[in-house]
Amino acid sequence: MGRQVITFSALAATHAGVWIAPPDGPAVAVGRGEAIRRAADTPHILLNAPVIASRLGYPELGGLDLLELFAFIHPARFAVPTPRGLAAALGIDPPTSDSDAGFLLRAARALVETVDDPAWPARHGAFGILQALSRQRWSWAPLLVKRLRKPEAPELQLHDLPHPVVPSKEEVCNIIVNGIGGTGVVTVGAILGMAAHLEARACTVIDNTGIARKGGAVSIHVRLAERPDELASTRIV
Repeated sequence: MGRQVITFSALAATHAGVWIAPPDGPAVAVGRGEAIRRAADTPHILLNAPVIASRLGYPELGGLDLLELFAFIHPARFAVPTPRGLAAALGIDPPTSDSDAGFLLRAARALVETVDDPAWPARHGAFGILQALSRQRWSWAPLLVKRLRKPEAPELQLHDLPHPVVPSKEEVCNIIVNGIGGTGVVTVGAILGMAAHLEARACTVIDNTGIARKGGAVSIHVRLAERPDELASTRIV
């Protein structure tokens, strides 16, 4: 690519430590206080922002969540919300260790560059969706609006979306929905929970909305199973 794709740093936080990787250098270990200070000053690329916020003890953490970008680039495609799960979904090399925060940059580049692919399956309707997200100040929008051109002709949208793979009822089903506050993310969780109730299935729903999150990042975790004892945890980690 002739264009520089990513100019943000990436932040990874696990139970083993916290690391920050600049776009043009190796990852460095930092303390929680330093990570919070940097993230408060400048948006960082993250994977599963609510989990990272919990590990840092900083619930106000914002940034560029790769799960949100994945949902925009590959709607209706499943991905385990972990570094290795995302690598498998994108077909790229997984991180070499917990300290490989640079993996988040590689994943971000792979996702953003997908927009340039003429055969990108989700291209139809993407421009209109991006314009709506841009008005909501979605953090990834400034990177994508420079690459996604307005279509020359009206686009067909609904029937071009890929059909999701329906998991077996015998398996625990984990669903994470990420989006922008005020667009119905929590409502999606309520609908899924009621549908599970009507089918007499076990279900847990937990949402991360905080206070005054309209226009901010919102996520819900939904877990479905045949029996309640199969759902030991409500949060997907």
